[in-house]
Amino acid sequence: MLPDLQNNLLNFLKVESFTGNEYRAGIYLVDMIKRFFPDFSLSLQEIDKNRFNVIGKLGNPKVIFSSHFDTVPGGPEVRVESDLIYGRGSCDAKGQIITQLSAIYDLSRAGAKDLGFVYVIGEEVDGIGSQHYMDNNPINAKYLINGEPTECQFVSSSKGVIEVLFEIQAESRHSCTRINHSAIHQMIGQLNHLLVAVEKNSDFYINVGKIEGGLAPNVQSPNCKAWLCIRTKIAPEQVIQQIEDILNQSGLVVVSQSIPPLNFSVPKGYIGTDVDFCSDCFAFSKLYTVIMIGPGTINDAHTENEHVRLSEIFDCANKLQLAFEYYDSLSNIS
Repeated sequence: MLPDLQNNLLNFLKVESFTGNEYRAGIYLVDMIKRFFPDFSLSLQEIDKNRFNVIGKLGNPKVIFSSHFDTVPGGPEVRVESDLIYGRGSCDAKGQIITQLSAIYDLSRAGAKDLGFVYVIGEEVDGIGSQHYMDNNPINAKYLINGEPTECQFVSSSKGVIEVLFEIQAESRHSCTRINHSAIHQMIGQLNHLLVAVEKNSDFYINVGKIEGGLAPNVQSPNCKAWLCIRTKIAPEQVIQQIEDILNQSGLVVVSQSIPPLNFSVPKGYIGTDVDFCSDCFAFSKLYTVIMIGPGTINDAHTENEHVRLSEIFDCANKLQLAFEYYDSLSNIS
């Protein structure tokens, strides 16, 4: 087990690292890795000023580990309460990195000679870290074990995600005009119609995350925009077609980001679970067979109650070692 695991995680959590502000956390991570893994070849893969991925390897690994050290803003006070460690990133995803490093530490001490990891930035916004890594001489491995909060369960599939801008244009009028052409009123009607129509749809669901529009309270709005996030288990283009059919209008839905659903490898003897979130794994899957597992639950991620159980970190570190050994043996056979 990684020496002084609890304090290393607590100190890591105390270093703010919301997306775009990852520098200090990256430096802390590098210093920690140098302490515990002096034999690893370590590199900082620069992406932008003060923004970098952390990549390390020993020998010629066929199985590598990955997660991200950027977080969303906010979060609870960093603290320990019994078996629970609180703080932004405790489960998403600094706690994943500490769990993986603990597994790597034990594997190394047990004699593993070929180990590697890539810890990236930008996962919470645009995936720039994983994409930059994949475009610039990635480690030549066969398998990648990715850490996200899955309740220490191996994942068999994840939903895709589509970010949509829905825009309505109208003409501004005085608010006393009885015939109301307000773009905001139209948007409310359209969104209500859409949400009711897809309420029981098992293929995808919609979150209206942001609405913007209007000039003043006494003016019928000439414009309105709504940003939607759609989680889907079917192809993104099918989702867009269904939405346009429901609204009976085309050209109103503009895809600003689209990631398809993804299947994962599950070690023999385990039953995989399905998750509703997506991750950097879509980028990684272009080269690697991807496995996903990690401590904590997605229901606590991004909340003011974000935490991870220390006991689950220990359990998951053991599972990570077993997964590494399983896939490492497969790579030797093939």
